[in-house]
Amino acid sequence: MLTDIDAVREATASYRETGWPWMVTGVFGVDDHHDQYSEFNYTIGADANPYGCEFWMSCLSIEGRYMNNNMAGVILNYLVGAIHAGVLHPGDDVRVPLGIPTAPGGEWDHDADAMFWVGTPEEDIDNRYGCNMTPITTILPIRWSSPLGFKDEL
Repeated sequence: MLTDIDAVREATASYRETGWPWMVTGVFGVDDHHDQYSEFNYTIGADANPYGCEFWMSCLSIEGRYMNNNMAGVILNYLVGAIHAGVLHPGDDVRVPLGIPTAPGGEWDHDADAMFWVGTPEEDIDNRYGCNMTPITTILPIRWSSPLGFKDEL
């Protein structure tokens, strides 16, 4: 199912008022990562969620573009909040408009849609994803596609 970020924001409104009941933890460097996506990522621990797993999202898009730490944490909080609220489920897609830079320095004149895909729970075999914030070894991966970048880099 395709969902817009507006539905996700609406479902997480109560969390934004009271505070997120979990902590986003950046995981820096996995010694023996098996793919480029597990090198630098964010996780949210397994505290009382419907799938009993850690939530994992790379700061690197499938195109190899990095998202800054603040944005990764904010988006991951919204997505996990929507999963807790029952709005998102494994296999769902979320459309998130992100600003497209028009010049070096971060100015932009329009947004383009990034797509975030909620995966299905899987075992973090051999610490492949670097999820080590809880004793839980099951993760729910979230991958994303980025419209970001300057024209000459696309």
